[in-house]
Amino acid sequence: MPDSKERIWRVFRPPGRWTVLCGLLLLGLAPGVDAASDAGMDAAARQPTSNAAPTGPAARGQPTPAPGDLDAAIRRGRALAAKNCTRCHVVEKINPYGGIGSTPSFKVVLSLDDWLERFKTFFARQPHPVVVRMEGVAPWTKIPSNVVMFDMTADDLTDLVSYVTRLKNQP
Repeated sequence: MPDSKERIWRVFRPPGRWTVLCGLLLLGLAPGVDAASDAGMDAAARQPTSNAAPTGPAARGQPTPAPGDLDAAIRRGRALAAKNCTRCHVVEKINPYGGIGSTPSFKVVLSLDDWLERFKTFFARQPHPVVVRMEGVAPWTKIPSNVVMFDMTADDLTDLVSYVTRLKNQP
């Protein structure tokens, strides 16, 4: 059985590219890239599909929001993306020159065949569980994150998916 120091090291030891990525992010030195950088495309292609169950009203079989409600959901989803997602991802209409080079932009993820499933389950895909606390999903570890975390509810996720669906459907 490993000693406590070794167990802690295993928890904090990220894969090599994440070490550099996290270091740049924490130092505020992460470069901006265009929406479809090679590194971002590469990262999106390598991301495995998730086994996490989609959540939110649509996944629970609840009706789609009425048009007025949908517009409000899209506005809330855009605000969530601006506040939380743009720390790492380029969201074309919010921060076209932001993000981290090895992180796929929303535009890249939206170009994939399984884009909807990826957005509905993003909170369970690495590295998101380190920074996102999703309602009803147990955290991977009780050790605090070294970056600012944020909480999301099923309704927040539905709003975010409404927003990215609007992005997908815009020319």
